[in-house]
Amino acid sequence: TQVALAKDQEREGAHALDVCVAYAGRDEVRDMANLVERLATEVRIPLVIDSTEVAVVEAALRRAPGKCVVNSIHFEDGGDKARRILDLCTTYGAVVVGLTIDERGMAHTLDHKLAVAQRLVDLVVGTYGFNPSDLIVDPLTFTLASGDEAYRRAAVETLEALRAIKERHHGVVA
Repeated sequence: TQVALAKDQEREGAHALDVCVAYAGRDEVRDMANLVERLATEVRIPLVIDSTEVAVVEAALRRAPGKCVVNSIHFEDGGDKARRILDLCTTYGAVVVGLTIDERGMAHTLDHKLAVAQRLVDLVVGTYGFNPSDLIVDPLTFTLASGDEAYRRAAVETLEALRAIKERHHGVVA
């Protein structure tokens, strides 16, 4: 069962437990609520609520004990959904993962990754008043083994972005 798997991961040293129940044709809100209720009494590690649906995130945060991590926000739609999720994170005291995705898509270059990271910091820390340590910036990377010449430097761009985000935004996790 999912609870047995979660307990195994905790026993093996996991620092957090990724919880995702998305499955086509199923009621994700109901499934998340049921699973989080069971996990709440069975595991002691933080839950990472992994959903793209605001209602699912809310159902999980409402039932989860302690401080959760919400995965994730981005600016693909301009930030409307990010703000709704940040409202929930504020209400329930959750940490948030911000992805370097904006209206143009997933950031490929160092400069683009840093520009989106700055927007994330401005929104989460500046506008919403989160502690910098309650924002995890994920600069993402493209698959290196695709053979596509356009992504040849993908890993280097991501590693440079990680270093630069840590240097520029003290306390933010990257």
